[in-house]
Amino acid sequence: MRHRYFVGTQYAVIKIKSLSYMLLNSLKSAANGLPVFRNQIHQYLNNRHQYQDPLSSLKKREFEVLREIANGLKNREISKSLFISEETVKVHIRNLLKNLMCVLAWKPA
Repeated sequence: MRHRYFVGTQYAVIKIKSLSYMLLNSLKSAANGLPVFRNQIHQYLNNRHQYQDPLSSLKKREFEVLREIANGLKNREISKSLFISEETVKVHIRNLLKNLMCVLAWKPA
């Protein structure tokens, strides 16, 4: 039993030393202006401003129609609420599907 405890303690000491070493290397890298994160995380952080919200591409009226759909209204109710024809509502829904499905199908590399 004593031997296991000793081995476990050695492992804990080695682990603490390796974590200290990693922390020290990370601090040195950061001080030299080098990335501390993995390359993939660093690339994401640098490029995150390039991703845009899919809803930002919608026109004002399309967004209003989408909001009414989210509220559970039917086409006829939406047309009355927004003072447009039911056909116009259908056109907006068609545009919404086309635009949002296109955006959802696109995945950044």
